[in-house]
Amino acid sequence: MVDYANEVECMYAVKFFDKDEDGLLTFEDYLQMTLPCDDVKARADAVQRPNYKVPNGSTLPKHLEYELSRLFEKEVHYHLKVEHEKKTLER
Repeated sequence: MVDYANEVECMYAVKFFDKDEDGLLTFEDYLQMTLPCDDVKARADAVQRPNYKVPNGSTLPKHLEYELSRLFEKEVHYHLKVEHEKKTLER
């Protein structure tokens, strides 16, 4: 059985990473959420990759959309677990 994140849980993650508090994730917010915090080289390599234009209406291949959604879901569950642990330690 797959444990999917619900809308409230996803909005919690967006709020956590949304630095300008506009309810949306910028590319920088997204990078902060998805890149490894403890691997400076990996972060630098990803951030310094060349940009390219993407035509309006373009979408990612379905398998990439799926994998990105799973990554987001894992981040949501990770942060919920951390918050739960914090509350447990406060008792």
